[in-house]
Amino acid sequence: MLILFHVSVCRGSSEGFVKHGSFDDQYNIYRNRYSNCSYVDGNLELTSLEGSYDLGFLKDIEEVDGYVFIVNVYSNYLNLTNLRIIRGKSLFSHKGEGYSVYIALNHNPYQDSQGILELQFVNLREIMTGKVFFQGNNLMCFADTIEWRDLNKDLALNITVNVDHYVRQCKSCFKLFS
Repeated sequence: MLILFHVSVCRGSSEGFVKHGSFDDQYNIYRNRYSNCSYVDGNLELTSLEGSYDLGFLKDIEEVDGYVFIVNVYSNYLNLTNLRIIRGKSLFSHKGEGYSVYIALNHNPYQDSQGILELQFVNLREIMTGKVFFQGNNLMCFADTIEWRDLNKDLALNITVNVDHYVRQCKSCFKLFS
């Protein structure tokens, strides 16, 4: 029996903090790049989306060849619910360290309801290499409930979580199901 899998490949980017035009222009670039994409050949980068943009176009992404970089994104949800593996073949460099996951400054400092509330990495099974970095994601909940060691045994010692003075109070997982 022959089973065929359809993989839709899109090219990632290595632009880091670069912003192209307005926030709407930036959004349209990402929407065009990642819509209907299941495999990102390169890095998944989202930055400078300072508004409540619909990131539903990310829902099909299952694998990222490089790193995941999410900075200054004020949407409440990423919709990376099908992401299974981050290979880390290329890493984001910050202060001499290499990161396969770099998630920072994803809340609007002027509006306390705008920002990423949850990662929604519900299907993430492996991070092959690189470190994990979180900073200034003041509205984000449940990042501490991810069993990072299950994703990569070396990650337990290579996770940086920096929090500012204001952090949204989150319900515990146990309270959600009781």
